[in-house]
Amino acid sequence: MSAGGGRIGPERREPMAYIRKRRHGDRETYYIGFKDNRGAWREKAAGPRRRDAEALLRRVLEEVATGTYGQSQEDPTFSEFLDRFLAAKAREIKPRTLEDYQYTLRKYALPFFGDTPLSHITPAEVDRFLSHLEEEGLSPAMVGKAYRYLKTVLRYAMRLEIIARDPTLPIRPPRKPRPEMDFLTPEEVRRLLGSTQGDLHAILSVACLAGLRVGEICGLKWRDVDFGAGVIRVVRSYDPKHGFSEPKSRYGKRAVPMSPRLSRTMWEHYRAQGEPGPEKLVFPNSLGKPRDRNALVFREFKRALQEAGLREIRFHDLRHTYAALSIAAGMDLKALQVAMGHHSITMTADHYGHLLKGAYERPLARMDAILQPGEKVINLPKKG
Repeated sequence: MSAGGGRIGPERREPMAYIRKRRHGDRETYYIGFKDNRGAWREKAAGPRRRDAEALLRRVLEEVATGTYGQSQEDPTFSEFLDRFLAAKAREIKPRTLEDYQYTLRKYALPFFGDTPLSHITPAEVDRFLSHLEEEGLSPAMVGKAYRYLKTVLRYAMRLEIIARDPTLPIRPPRKPRPEMDFLTPEEVRRLLGSTQGDLHAILSVACLAGLRVGEICGLKWRDVDFGAGVIRVVRSYDPKHGFSEPKSRYGKRAVPMSPRLSRTMWEHYRAQGEPGPEKLVFPNSLGKPRDRNALVFREFKRALQEAGLREIRFHDLRHTYAALSIAAGMDLKALQVAMGHHSITMTADHYGHLLKGAYERPLARMDAILQPGEKVINLPKKG
């Protein structure tokens, strides 16, 4: 009781924290409010889900209670962090790949996430981002690339302990349909090579009979063609914008065996060039510089197809042609994986496993044969 006889009611305590929901246009965002170590009120956005806000508030209150709040509060916007990420990525990847990262992230991710702090990017926001790209008419392949590159940015932020989790993890991008594979039959390869001569004949022979990519062909030097060992060593590629570079992965560096026919073609090409030194390009232009790959792919190769009376295919389909010819000739998948420069045999099987039909037709015919009366059969021991 007070001296005046009044009753003292229960003391009203100011709340130490709160969660509030606010609407911004068509988006709802939860915010947490709390008092920091000095008693000052702070507010943070937590995203569109209340459970994320509750989790953030628990973490922040624990940091306040232990006195660790504010010791590491770096939370850059996506725009600020993107420049930092690209600068770090430039030390790890080749210029051409970096250019693709820059273009994709700045064209698609930056306009969507620009001023959003990294801690505010939630799985729901990532899902909205992918839906937005689909609504803009991007192909599943392009949406998938934007998703992968965004994931790489956010994984880097996790490694730096700027964010605690990867918000892309629960989200799956749309599956892209696998393009129909095209390749030439043995008869079509004979027609194509039979209708060409000189440099182009040798170039198309390397593509069809060794499976090299166009950049790898343009980057070949004579020291890479080992007639003694019977292999072509792939150690570099050429791109007109970025010049010479090593293969993207260690698997891309490889020694591809030459068939006797390809070896003869390369020897004849070597003699026709006057047996040049080891540092000279195998397929130079008239000035001794790398060839114009666009002219090769879109003009010379297309003309060769027309003169051979063949349908139009991509130059890259000659690489598929090499795989198909190799499998038809009995090469196993492991050997093909190494020759193609794939990082795993799974990748090779995914691409070319359906071509293995010819590899098991003969054993299956033999299986039927051994079931015929009078056929000698080896009895296998039974287990147990």
